[in-house]
Amino acid sequence: MTTRLELLRKSPVTKNAIDSVFLRNKQLIGVSEEEVMREPYKRSDLVYICISTTAKAISQVPMVVVKDYSDSGESFKPLPPSSPWNRLFSRPNYITDRYSFVESIITHLMLDGEVFVIPYPPGLNPPSSLWVVRNKYIRPIKDPKSNLLVGWVYNQAGQFAEPGNATMRDNSIPLHVDEVARIFLFNPYDPLKGLSPLEAGRMSVVVDYKAAFYTSVFFDEGASPGG
Repeated sequence: MTTRLELLRKSPVTKNAIDSVFLRNKQLIGVSEEEVMREPYKRSDLVYICISTTAKAISQVPMVVVKDYSDSGESFKPLPPSSPWNRLFSRPNYITDRYSFVESIITHLMLDGEVFVIPYPPGLNPPSSLWVVRNKYIRPIKDPKSNLLVGWVYNQAGQFAEPGNATMRDNSIPLHVDEVARIFLFNPYDPLKGLSPLEAGRMSVVVDYKAAFYTSVFFDEGASPGG
């Protein structure tokens, strides 16, 4: 038999009143859903654990640098340890070793659905360094008639005229297609933009953050909403 107290507890009026007590400081915190999704790696322990664990595990897999000999009728063959390319991937640049290089690639890939590796300086074979660049700093250049990819634009401030548009701005650097290595997750809705797993998991991430925030405020208030 349902008591009057149980009916009162299930009442939407009572629930809203309790929520208003525990979440009354939410606006003061100033963290919206968009802000959570803008920086999920530091705002969601679920996202951090999943991505960092995956990235660290993959970075431990031995890296084998191979050369394509298909022109001579042979297959790919590993390069000797003394090869300049092997040395390059062992130390891609002066602030990154091979482990953090792979870890940063996987992390950005999971967060954004795509990531870019740019050799520097361009045109040098092999280049003196490799740099991992987030997708926010690179936009595609499309042929106006066919809408096909003809190049990329890099902007160190991530400032572009329109979202997804590669209109040149000050300090922008045009890059040929073969000067950029794009690593991406397939996107059936846009072939030039990778699809991040966070797009599909957005609801779960936001709900997880809200639940954690609610619980935090609940205990801050002594787990008692009062009268």
